[in-house]
Amino acid sequence: MSDKALKRIILALNIVLFGGLLAFSIIFFVINKMWNPMNPQNAGNNFYRHFSWRSTAEIIMLTCGKIHLIGHGVVLLIALVKKKILSAAKVILYYIALVFLMLLCIAPFFCMDTDFRWDYSFIVLLTAYRMLPLWGAAAVIGLGQKIYQKVVARR
Repeated sequence: MSDKALKRIILALNIVLFGGLLAFSIIFFVINKMWNPMNPQNAGNNFYRHFSWRSTAEIIMLTCGKIHLIGHGVVLLIALVKKKILSAAKVILYYIALVFLMLLCIAPFFCMDTDFRWDYSFIVLLTAYRMLPLWGAAAVIGLGQKIYQKVVARR
């Protein structure tokens, strides 16, 4: 598999992640405006509808997050098998950029939905937390590869 193919796979995985995050944010925003459980008039069936749709939105996002995470794990394994040199700085920068872009994606919904604004950021933090071990391992592998190359070059 070429580097170009791996980059396309990573792009597709990022599109899946951001598509899931956008779907979550839109569904969550709409149900919060239609059936806000903070309003006493939305008791009863609307309360159950709200949490049913909220559960659906969370399932969509968590599924997309798992696809993203597993896909990046497979890409990391492919890179290791092909003995591609990973730059630890680029891996860390990529992770930081991904978290920043996820926060940017939810920013309009975060600002408009004052009652439930922290729920939007919670899903981003959960996704970032789940990705952290993989990106930490990738950074450590990148550093290990650099150190190994320097040791071998001195011999």
